[in-house]
This record gives sequence, structure tokens and C-alpha cells, in this order.
Amino acid sequence: MLRVLQPISRATLYRRLTTFGIRLNDRYTTISDEDLHTHVETLHQRYPRVGQRMMLSLLRAQGVYVQRNRVRTLLRAIDPMGTVVRWSNVIQRRRYHVTHPNHALIMWGFVVSCSMDGYSRMVTHLRVATNNRAITTLQWFLQGCRQYGTPSSSLTKLSSSPIILQRR
Repeated sequence: MLRVLQPISRATLYRRLTTFGIRLNDRYTTISDEDLHTHVETLHQRYPRVGQRMMLSLLRAQGVYVQRNRVRTLLRAIDPMGTVVRWSNVIQRRRYHVTHPNHALIMWGFVVSCSMDGYSRMVTHLRVATNNRAITTLQWFLQGCRQYGTPSSSLTKLSSSPIILQRR
């Protein structure tokens, strides 16, 4: 949060925290494993389907701030089957892979330009041009932005190196 307000490196942030005597470990609640087990077990009985992130939020709502690995270990001990079921529903992310790039079409004077939403896989523009000018692709990209909205980030490939653009 602080890095968003003041863009500094992580090393500078930690150095400043040390300079001013602020310890990050002090933000956690001092609680024994038995008491934490009791809290987690009580919340788990009330909310049996929650995972570690939701359990952390429930604990924080009660004013108990602990490390994620402590909650993860307790949930595995309290509900091993629930942990397995939650991990079996994890979504496998896809990777983009182009087997045959544009080069075969460029030989004939055709350049394919495409933009798609990485989350929904919706194609926002797919066009063929007879020139390889950046302004042509930019115009089509902006037309897609006007029609479908501006993306939060964009990956483009200029020459041989991909460039990621993000909205700030």
C-alpha cells in the first residue's frame, strides 16, 4: 500500500522501517498455538467450506493477526479432506503458444494483427493489413478499446521482444 503512494524500492522501504524502529513482526498478534487452534476450529465449525485466505480474513475481523502458514497448517490438521477438495478445484492457467508465427503470410504481403482479452479470451480485433506499420495496428487496437473498453494491461510484440503496457 505504501509503495503505491510513494514509489520506492522494497530495499529502501525495509531500510526506512529499520531506521524508524518499525518492526513488521510486531503487527502479528501474540497467540499460542492452542488458542489459535481453538479460534480456527470455532470459525471452521461455523464456516466449514472456507480456505486459508478466508480464514485469515475471519480471524482478522476478530482482531487476530497471524501468519498464513500457521492458518494453513491448522486447516490441514482440522479438515484434511476439505483441503484436498479445495486444491482439486484449482484452475489451471493456460499459456499462450504460437506454433506458426506471421512470417508465412508476410512473404505474400499480408500482416495479421490481433488483440484478445487474456481473461475472457474474447477477440477485440482481428484484421489483415498489407502494411506492417505500427499506426495501422494502433488504430485497430484503439477501435477495439472504444468498442470493448480499455484493458488493464496489454502485451504487444514489436520486433522480437514482447512489451507489457499497464495502466497506472
